Amino acid sequence: MNQHDGHDWHTRSHHHTSEGLVRYQACRCGAWRVLRGPIGGPPAATVVARNRAGRRTAR
Repeated sequence: MNQHDGHDWHTRSHHHTSEGLVRYQACRCGAWRVLRGPIGGPPAATVVARNRAGRRTAR
């Protein structure tokens, strides 16, 4: 779990690649992010989610 950016991130899956560890994390608000490399490193990508009303829920 990681909450430093206002999200409650939980790892949903992870696997090893030729470039190292890749982790897929989700927040309860619907946002997803991909982390690559060592634990504690910056996210490689963050997906902006929309709630059912069509409003942005993450940046």
